[in-house]
Amino acid sequence: MRKSLLFLAWAAAPACLAGTLGANLAWTSQYVSRGFQQTWGRPAWQGGVDYVAANGLQAGTWLSSVSGKFIEGGRCEWDLYAGYAATLGKLAYSAHLYSYRYPGARIGANGLKYDYGELALGLGLRGASLKYYRTLTRDFFGFPRARGTGYVDLSAVAQLGDGLVLQAHAGAGRIRNWSDYNWSDYKLGLARSYASGWTVSLAYTRGRGAAYERYPAADGTGEFSNPLRGQFALSASKTF
Repeated sequence: MRKSLLFLAWAAAPACLAGTLGANLAWTSQYVSRGFQQTWGRPAWQGGVDYVAANGLQAGTWLSSVSGKFIEGGRCEWDLYAGYAATLGKLAYSAHLYSYRYPGARIGANGLKYDYGELALGLGLRGASLKYYRTLTRDFFGFPRARGTGYVDLSAVAQLGDGLVLQAHAGAGRIRNWSDYNWSDYKLGLARSYASGWTVSLAYTRGRGAAYERYPAADGTGEFSNPLRGQFALSASKTF
């Protein structure tokens, strides 16, 4: 009986897990995440792999180059994620777990890593989406004792025809126990997709946060910048 159950489970697994495997590769003139310029004004290479099962389960990994001026000792961001997404009529909903890792990056003054993990809950309807990210780990991106940090992402897209898409985003972050470092950000952009799998986009991003107006470079060079300052970013990506 036990062998029969094991055989049935093995036989059913391909059907349950049937889905699609995809990959992506991108170049961007500036890697901006939640309003923050992660590459200190320099370009970035990015790429990832995603698996989406027919039953809505999803998993993937994604990497991007970053700057050691923004993330002390950092050269790369490595994301791992898994979750579930589905629709109920016209309403889309999702729940995902994310792990953000920065190999070799560590704050020299206290040895704290930048790594952290989040739960993301999302709703979507007719081109608009609302997502809430909540930090589950003890620390958040170099901030100690910051479990419960939250970020709200409100985004919308509008199809303009001929593969052209208008993109809009507004976000706000609240860091638990470190309220002086709270911030907000917004983005407005245009993207054009092609049948070959290429997408080209141009976006303007801007953030607000008093603590970041004169932000010191993490590599000790004495440079200062505002990682939330407004600027345009040009990107080109390819899906496979």
